[in-house]
Amino acid sequence: MNTLDPQNKKKTTLSGNQPLHYLERQQGYLISLSRQLNSYHCVPKTVQLHDQMDHLRRSIQNLKKENENLMATISKSGRSTLPNFDECETQLEKIKKLERDILAYIGKAKIQG
Repeated sequence: MNTLDPQNKKKTTLSGNQPLHYLERQQGYLISLSRQLNSYHCVPKTVQLHDQMDHLRRSIQNLKKENENLMATISKSGRSTLPNFDECETQLEKIKKLERDILAYIGKAKIQG
């Protein structure tokens, strides 16, 4: 995953549409995580795995909505500010945690499969 340039944190306004493009890339990454979760390797074989998969799917959908809302906010304002950068970094941390959770789930699903 790509992160925003940390040097830009010092500026009050980010150049161009950098956070918007960043969020668009992250949106694509969330879609790929969703596809990975829907692969045949991830078919839940127990009730616990089924519940965990449902939770992961809801988490992906929630992050997609948060990204869409943030993209709309940035697009509407027409410029990127430092709070947008901070929100993008927060989104990145949430996505990294979700990725770790999905990888753990896939490992469990393969073991029990």
